Amino acid sequence: MQFDLIYDIRAEGCRDGFLAVYGIALMLVCAVAWMRNRRLRGLHPPTAGWPEPPGWPRWGFAFFGVYTLVAFTATWAQYWNLRRDISEGRAESLEGNVTAFQPAPTYKETESFRVGDQEFSYMRLETSQGFHTLAADGGPIRDGLHVRMLYVGNHILRLEVARPTESARN
Repeated sequence: MQFDLIYDIRAEGCRDGFLAVYGIALMLVCAVAWMRNRRLRGLHPPTAGWPEPPGWPRWGFAFFGVYTLVAFTATWAQYWNLRRDISEGRAESLEGNVTAFQPAPTYKETESFRVGDQEFSYMRLETSQGFHTLAADGGPIRDGLHVRMLYVGNHILRLEVARPTESARN
């Protein structure tokens, strides 16, 4: 039986890793505004008739700092841990037919299926790593499909789909 590779986390990279980069960019904007306000405060103290500079840059810097840490942990840290699980042999492999497939009714809801005794579920809007392509978005998962997978917990790290044989095509 021949398989087509559908997804491999090692080739796809970190899903949603850009979220931490956005946080860093917003932190930089707040830091520049904060430094600018400090410089203006030094040139024109509030007692000289100038209004007090706004405090939002300081609070924005703190907020986006926390956001960046959370986004980094939810994306890149999880991605590196899953890659390490693969390289250290902690990922489990599974081959079999898809059963109990439940497509996501809307793009905000969960899609799920089983292969043997193992159940998998995912949704488009979550930030966890691994395969997440819904059937509505062109994902290949459907009942009866023969798959070969590498996974850790509920994270599908590699997904291969059996190629239809000539007799099955006719």
